[in-house]
Order: sequence, then C-alpha cells, then structure tokens
Amino acid sequence: MKDLGEARWILQMKIERSDMRLSLRTISMSQEQYVEEILEQHRMASCNPAKTPMRNNVQLPILNEAKVDITKYQRCIGSLIYLMICTQPDIAYSVGVLSRYVSCPGKAHMQAVKQIFRYL
Repeated sequence: MKDLGEARWILQMKIERSDMRLSLRTISMSQEQYVEEILEQHRMASCNPAKTPMRNNVQLPILNEAKVDITKYQRCIGSLIYLMICTQPDIAYSVGVLSRYVSCPGKAHMQAVKQIFRYL
C-alpha cells in the first residue's frame, strides 16, 4: 500500500481543501468538469443560462408512445441523477418529476430537460 496524499479528484468530483488552521478548514466538492462534459455531449454547451431548473406551471402530459428518442432522454436523466446525488441537490425536484416519464417521453419532457441543462 502506498500513501498518495490527499485526494483531489474522485468519481469526476473535484475536492478542494482550504489551507487555514485545522479548526477553520473547509472542504468543497464540485463537478464542474462533469457538467461541461454532459452539456457538450448533449449539445447544450453554448446555451443561454436559466435562473431556475424548472419553469412554473409546466404541463407534462402522460403519453402512450414516445415522441422523442427514448435512449437519449434516459441518458439525459441518468446523467442528471448522478449529478443531483453527488453535488447538485437543488435539481432534485425537477429531475424527480422528469424521471417519471422515462418510458414515454415527449417534446415537452425534452424541453424540461433542456431547461435543467440551461440552469447548470
């Protein structure tokens, strides 16, 4: 076994520690690089930013058949769930609502996912 020092990166999370006294020392974690990667992957890297992860009074219909690519929608939701669990609890409600529609997503659902990407 070998001591490699303090961790700086783990599971696509950047770990930063303050250099203050031990009693005031803080640790912060971010997934900025992961966010940039998923935005580029879904072609949302140069999108306009949004102030909230979900718009007010969004109507998401229950569909009998998918109107958009199911696999693409599921990948988007999966990447958002990982981000939500690790470092972004502020998107939890929005991702939870959108994850209900992974079997039959429509255009309104995909627009709501893009709203979350814009928020990030």
